[in-house]
Amino acid sequence: MRVAAAEAILRRGSDPTALQVIEDAIVQTEERELRLFALNALDRSGLPTPKILRPQLGQLAASDDFTGFDYYLARAARPLLAR
Repeated sequence: MRVAAAEAILRRGSDPTALQVIEDAIVQTEERELRLFALNALDRSGLPTPKILRPQLGQLAASDDFTGFDYYLARAARPLLAR
């Protein structure tokens, strides 16, 4: 719920609190579905990828698992690293 609210706020422009919610969902959660939702929310926001997230995104993008949920996380992280 918090990630969905943060995404709605970020669609109106950059907001430090909303970005922190997204960052926490990507870095601190063990729930893969929530992490994927946060990655997609950040991508849809169109904002530059925060530098603090680059190491975590690099780890996700480096996955060479082409099956399972890690594949989705890797595919969601790669475009964010290109920003």
